[in-house]
Amino acid sequence: MRAMRSLLLVGAAALVPPQRTTQKATIHRASEKSTLTEAGEYEAVAIEGEFPEDLRGTLYRLGPGGALRRGQQRDPYGFCLGVTFTGDGSCVARARYIRTEAFLRDRRGMPEGSPLAERNVGKKLLYWADRLFALTDGCKPYMVDPLSLGTQKKSELGGLLKEADDGFDEGVRCNGDGTKLCQAFFDRGLPFIGGDCIEWRDFDSDFRASGVVAKLPLPKGVALKTWAPTPTGFVCVLSDNSVTILKRGNDAGNEVGRIAGLTHIINARDAPGGAELDAVVDGKLTRITSSLATEPLSEHAVTEATPLGDDFLVNTAAVA
Repeated sequence: MRAMRSLLLVGAAALVPPQRTTQKATIHRASEKSTLTEAGEYEAVAIEGEFPEDLRGTLYRLGPGGALRRGQQRDPYGFCLGVTFTGDGSCVARARYIRTEAFLRDRRGMPEGSPLAERNVGKKLLYWADRLFALTDGCKPYMVDPLSLGTQKKSELGGLLKEADDGFDEGVRCNGDGTKLCQAFFDRGLPFIGGDCIEWRDFDSDFRASGVVAKLPLPKGVALKTWAPTPTGFVCVLSDNSVTILKRGNDAGNEVGRIAGLTHIINARDAPGGAELDAVVDGKLTRITSSLATEPLSEHAVTEATPLGDDFLVNTAAVA
């Protein structure tokens, strides 16, 4: 599988069951004797406050950190935060930078790596099959320890990414029923003739890929802007603002209309006449019905998303 261009830039987090290992709420900051080297990192901090005693799990977030980076106009190094709610009303947090090849070469004063390695800084988190990965579009992901947030290694995802320039799409999502990962791939047609399309494939817990489960032909000059899975298929928004519902097993979709200003689909559900969406339209949370009618939506009504600043949202998985 060759590296594919990003189809959708989405931040990501996961709310997952806590590890069985008990964490000590001891503060270790980077300025003290510690394996941490960057300002702002910490290994375990007990968060003071009142939390519901039935709240149990870990929220992971990954975003650009403030650590200095050599070179101009480059993406910041990824900074990962984990907040664990223990189920007894207490909470422990830790935060670390993703130790990518580019990060380590920079800090050790070594020459820069390949352009691909320098771009791989960690932009989105994926928690899948009890493993935590930091993804950068078109690059090999880094495995991250879910407990300490220490960077473990660059992963080939069980042999899926064998070639040096193979990469995984940071827009990967769980499918409609949460049993498999689903990823969209751009299949280029012939020069001057066209035939570009988007193909979807599923991945199991060992990153074994299925065949193509759905395909959407793209009109010439049109690209995929955003998409989301439903239990029976996919909802796609193209760069011409058209909204298409695509069923699994089909090679064509049903265009249901156009919505200008729709930039992200947070959740998509099957509904009579098509699908119902929770989405970002003109920077505001909006519910879109099957008839494409829109209504304002409070962020508290979105059960599978958490705001992350003004630019994007993060997807979250349900607590087990």
